[in-house]
Amino acid sequence: MFGMLALVLSAVGVYGVLAESVAQRTREIGIRIALGARPGDVRRLLIWNAVRLTGIAWIPSLHCATND
Repeated sequence: MFGMLALVLSAVGVYGVLAESVAQRTREIGIRIALGARPGDVRRLLIWNAVRLTGIAWIPSLHCATND
């Protein structure tokens, strides 16, 4: 039960961090698009950032979830 709670809390935390990260990078994203970046390039940049942060956050959560 504790592991599931840790998993949910980490998911909410990661969502908050990702939302803040994108909000802070709005200007950078706009500049990239203005300089000719394709939407796929920008999307890939944001998804890579999300995967990296999510992987860091979920590793300890999964450890807690599997060790009741």
